[in-house]
Parts: sequence; C-alpha cells; structure tokens
Amino acid sequence: MVKVIAFDIAVELIIKLSSRALSQIGLWWNLKHDLDDLKSTVSTIKTGLLDAEERSVTSHLVKDWLDKLKDILYDADDLLNDFSTEALRKDLMGGNKLTKRYAFSYQAQTSLLMVSEWVVKLRPLRRG
Repeated sequence: MVKVIAFDIAVELIIKLSSRALSQIGLWWNLKHDLDDLKSTVSTIKTGLLDAEERSVTSHLVKDWLDKLKDILYDADDLLNDFSTEALRKDLMGGNKLTKRYAFSYQAQTSLLMVSEWVVKLRPLRRG
C-alpha cells in the first residue's frame, strides 16, 4: 500500500483551490476571500510538511500531529469536491424554459442550504 503523505494532500488542495470551478463558486456565493485564505493557509502548512514527515519517523508527537493534519486536509478536500460538483452541476443544468424555472427554484433553495453548510465547514478549516 502506498503511504499518503500530508505534503501530497496539501499540493492537491492547492491545485483544486486554484481551479476555475472553485473560483466561480467563490464568486457566486461570496466565498472568494474564504477560499483565498484557505489556499494561503494550506500553502504555509505545505512548506513545513516535508521536514515534519521526516521527523515523524522518530517523534510520536510529530506523527500524531501529522495524522491530525491529514484528517483536516482530507476534510478540506471533501469540501472542495462538494464545491466542484456544485459548479459542474450549475454548468450542466439545461432544458427548456419551464424546466429551468422549476430547476432554478429548487436550485435556489438547495444552493442556499449548501452555502450555509459550506460556510459552517469552511471557517473551522481556516482556523485549523
């Protein structure tokens, strides 16, 4: 089994945070500042991760910290996947005018719920 290191997860998050889909979501729901802050935080963490990975071999404290950090990074990755899925869904939504009107009504309700859930999830990730 391949060992996943926190550095690789952080790099993947930075790539996702730089994507066009997440930029759109950030603009649509006024989360751009929060996403930019998260990207900055992950970039800062990433700089020390390789050294921490090496130290985790001999330090149980560092290993425990890295395990907890991986959980946080995976939570952020799941959240960004939700953002990307929502952006794709919005891009692919089609149909005639009547379908669009009902879809928009449903989408407006579900989008408001999703955004409020995302904000609740995103803020603790920023604080780490």
